[in-house]
Amino acid sequence: MSAQLAAVAPLNNAASQDTPAHEALAGFEDMPMVMSPKTLAEILDVTPTTLERWRASKPRRGPVPRRLPGSNLIRYMRADVLAWLDECAEASA
Repeated sequence: MSAQLAAVAPLNNAASQDTPAHEALAGFEDMPMVMSPKTLAEILDVTPTTLERWRASKPRRGPVPRRLPGSNLIRYMRADVLAWLDECAEASA
């Protein structure tokens, strides 16, 4: 888990540097390919309830959630999370 949280550091440092958004997200390669809401919440330093509110909001906020077929389990794909982070970086630029 500490390695996952350490991966957030490049994003925090990106706000203070003049680097393109895709370069600012470097270092997130260690993020799991598939994450539960709890795991993603730990990585993003938000609560699982925040992710739930983002999923329920209209328009939807946050990374794209994936519902596993035949169940109510929600998972997040690393590619979707990185794309969302990239969109956030571009919007704040």
